[in-house]
Order: sequence, then C-alpha cells, then structure tokens
Amino acid sequence: MKKFYTVCLALLGMIFFSACEQSQTKKAQVVEVKEATPVQQSVTLTSLDDKRFEVSFSNNVLVSKELNGKITLINFFATWCPPCIEEIPVFNKLYEEHRDTFEIVGVLYERDKSKEEILAFIKEHNIQFPVTLGEENFVAAKMFNDVKKIPESFLFSKEGFLFEKYVGVVNEKILEEYLNANK
Repeated sequence: MKKFYTVCLALLGMIFFSACEQSQTKKAQVVEVKEATPVQQSVTLTSLDDKRFEVSFSNNVLVSKELNGKITLINFFATWCPPCIEEIPVFNKLYEEHRDTFEIVGVLYERDKSKEEILAFIKEHNIQFPVTLGEENFVAAKMFNDVKKIPESFLFSKEGFLFEKYVGVVNEKILEEYLNANK
C-alpha cells in the first residue's frame, strides 16, 4: 500500500512539474472570452387586442414609437398574484383620468395561460389598459433588468427616461402626484 502511494505521488509530481515547464516555454495566448448570450435589447409586445408595442430598453431609457410622448408604466404581473390584483383598480382609475398623457402596458409574466383565460381575468377585474401575452413577455422581463419578482413596474417619463422602479404594489399617491405634475 505504501508503495502504491509513493508511485501515485511520483506521477503527480511529474505531471505538475511538466505542466509548469511547458507553460514556461510557451508564449501566452490571448483567449477570446465569450459572454453569455446577450440580453435582447428590443422586443415587440402584443396585447390581446393585437395592439403592438415595439420597445427597446437600455441604460434606463425606454424607446418606443408607440409609447414615447406619454408617461408610461410597464407592469409585470401574474393572474395568481394578490398584490398584482390589488393594483388593478388603482391602475384603471389613473389610466382613465390621464388617458391623454399616460399609458399602462400590463405584461403577463406567466406561462401556460390561454387567451380565453386571460380574457376572463381581464373581464373579471375590469382591466382598462392593454395586457400583453406571449413568449416575448419573458424576453422583455430579461431586458428590463431581469425581472424576477412580481408585481414589478417601471415608470418612464414622456421622453422615455426611467423615473421609478417599483417592486411590489405601486404607491398610488406617488404615481398620481407624478402624473399630475407632468401632464
């Protein structure tokens, strides 16, 4: 047994020293490190009524010909989420009051929901703003700083600059004050 350990130790020593020796004689190589797949910076979100929002988000700036010019709230939500449901009446109220200057896009962050199920949810909660459905929603979630919690919302100025990021229920008073001050 002692002989076995001695042989193993000798082999490891030869491998170690030969590796050191080889690295001393070779020139250093520059190896191109490939990053993980980059996050897509542009996506087309499609609402249930076929309204399309081409959106790009980079460096905390939202660019969208459909949304820029209005204060915009991008809201990631799920149908099973109580805080998400709690926000809906607030969003409906503010959306109706500020329709000319404010847009809300509800981004369903949930898979395996049929269009019929989502339409029933919209009807049950009387959702007044566009709700998007599909795999593009998950691309958007990655694009918007890798959304992981819901509800998660992003409030943008008319010019597309990120004003506030909300994780959890949006504060109605703060949102309303912002809308009133930036008509």
